[in-house]
Amino acid sequence: MSNLTKPLAACLSVLAAASLAACAGPGTRTFDARGTVEEEASPDTQCYTVRDDWLHEGGGVKIQAKGNTVAMAKIGAPTFEDRSLAGGGYVCRFPFTVGGVPAGEKFYTVVIEGHGEQDVSEGDLTNGTAVLAADKLGNPAS
Repeated sequence: MSNLTKPLAACLSVLAAASLAACAGPGTRTFDARGTVEEEASPDTQCYTVRDDWLHEGGGVKIQAKGNTVAMAKIGAPTFEDRSLAGGGYVCRFPFTVGGVPAGEKFYTVVIEGHGEQDVSEGDLTNGTAVLAADKLGNPAS
């Protein structure tokens, strides 16, 4: 993407998110959908180079209800987590927060930049406990 198209794409993304939020209508209760995409890593992995960089800060996140996109945002900066002392491995955690999601559905579909999706409960999205495993979403680079 050229240096000129990046700002244009960012502006269009913001406008699209604003127009989706406006579709919720006045008096519609909304919430911020919060969660994390986790990717397996190794001790020497930089979170920015995991899986050929298909999962990255700034990648798109969509929240869908009944097949319709209701809100969009971007993936946040990753953090590296060492779970080896607890018997686990190493992971890169990519957080997301998607504002203005219309409340009232039991489940929502979280779509990560067109690479995969997972159904998540409203409760997990509201509480920020939604964890999507990257290996379950697929890898377009493989």
